Amino acid sequence: MSGTQLDPDKLRDEVVRTASSVMDPCSLATSQPRDLGEMGLIEEARVSSTGDVTIDVVLTDPTCWFFADITQAIENVVRAVPGVRNVVVQQSEHLMWTPGRLKYRSLPIVDLGPDSPGLRRADPRDNVVPGTPAENSPAKEQGEARGF
Repeated sequence: MSGTQLDPDKLRDEVVRTASSVMDPCSLATSQPRDLGEMGLIEEARVSSTGDVTIDVVLTDPTCWFFADITQAIENVVRAVPGVRNVVVQQSEHLMWTPGRLKYRSLPIVDLGPDSPGLRRADPRDNVVPGTPAENSPAKEQGEARGF
């Protein structure tokens, strides 16, 4: 940084954008991936003129098992932002997470056309490898009898 003065506001915006891009481990585990920004988990970021960063994170559960992982991931990505000298991540002491904090992303509208099969119930056979015992199980036969 040799003599260059940082713009803390610009750096803060970049820090928040970068920290928000970290994936939420619980959403990954439930196959509904969302980043911390979409989950509304980044509460506040403070950046000094010397590049010291403090980020407050709101957890969905105060006993979150993944807080250490989330902290490490945020520190890793934010430390790589030019101008950042030090990163501290801490749990927000003031707020609890609620579903109202979710930021819904816009999903593309897909026209499946008139021949689209539409929605159907999940079929356990969708995950069966042909030739395995599960392919010829009684559950398969029952499913076929019910019209799955």
